[in-house]
Amino acid sequence: MAIGVDMEIGLSSYSYRWAILSKKMDLRGFLDRSLSMDLSCVQICENLPFHLIRPAERMAIRDEYASRMRIETGFRGHDPKQLQRALEATAELGGTMMRLVVEEVDEEELDIDKAIADLKSVIPLLDKLRIDLSLENHFVLKPVDLVAILKALDSPRVSICFDCFNSIVQNIGTYQALEDVVQHISRIHVKDVQIRRVGTGFLISGCPMGEGILELETVQAILATHGKAPSYYLEGWIDQLETEEETLAFEDKINNDGINYLRRNIK
Repeated sequence: MAIGVDMEIGLSSYSYRWAILSKKMDLRGFLDRSLSMDLSCVQICENLPFHLIRPAERMAIRDEYASRMRIETGFRGHDPKQLQRALEATAELGGTMMRLVVEEVDEEELDIDKAIADLKSVIPLLDKLRIDLSLENHFVLKPVDLVAILKALDSPRVSICFDCFNSIVQNIGTYQALEDVVQHISRIHVKDVQIRRVGTGFLISGCPMGEGILELETVQAILATHGKAPSYYLEGWIDQLETEEETLAFEDKINNDGINYLRRNIK
């Protein structure tokens, strides 16, 4: 269901973190669930390792699904060979964009100059495959560092995928982080969280959309001020419940409810 001209609502595969981890949902299952919600776009991220399946299977998925929804992918790291592999796999899926967490899994600090050089090496491939790249604010880089990388790449194919809460790790709140990247934003990972006191510290935990601290109207106001209408992708930080059955049922319910919440509240 498209919202206005550019703004759309979709699912990231991390919205079904537990269903996928438990092997109760595969790539086709994720796409089918998204279609059942009447969604027009999805992000198939690294928890559904699309780059590892056979090319013939990727192209079969493209033929079955790409005409019914916009397919995007998600990947992590800056190694040029791995990026090339992921981008080519994205093309075989019929994908139009790849979300990228720049730092590798084992990188607690990032050599920004090295990352820029690595990413620059795949810009020609983006043009060849007609695939865009959207850099996500994750846990290692500050939003302003991500903008610096984007500017150094100097390509109209590169934008930013903004996660509403990832930058809290850097002691940067949602709305400040958004202000830092808003000029370059094309996608949003939206989720909600609650913060409560535990002992002498605080616990940040995921919750259903609308039950936490995210002020969606503030996010929309910042975007509107800058004339931005990005696509929204629902994610979640939901912890496991006592049983797998309860966890998967709850996960599916809050995803369905979350999509409906976004449809009601995104203007």
